[in-house]
Amino acid sequence: MVLRRPYGDKLVYISLECSCDWEREHGLQIVFKQGLYVNKIGPLDGILQIQMPMRKTS
Repeated sequence: MVLRRPYGDKLVYISLECSCDWEREHGLQIVFKQGLYVNKIGPLDGILQIQMPMRKTS
C-alpha cells in the first residue's frame, strides 16, 4: 500500500502488511519512508511509525 500523511510531511510511505490468518492481532507491518528507509517494523496497526511514549518531565 502506498500512503501519504494527511498532515505534516507529504512524503511517500510504502506499507508492507502481513496478516496472520489464525490470530488477527499478530500481523506484521513494515513501512518504508520514500522507499529508501525502514520507518517501522512492528504490529499491523495501520500507523506509519512506531509511537514512542512521551517522557515525563519534572
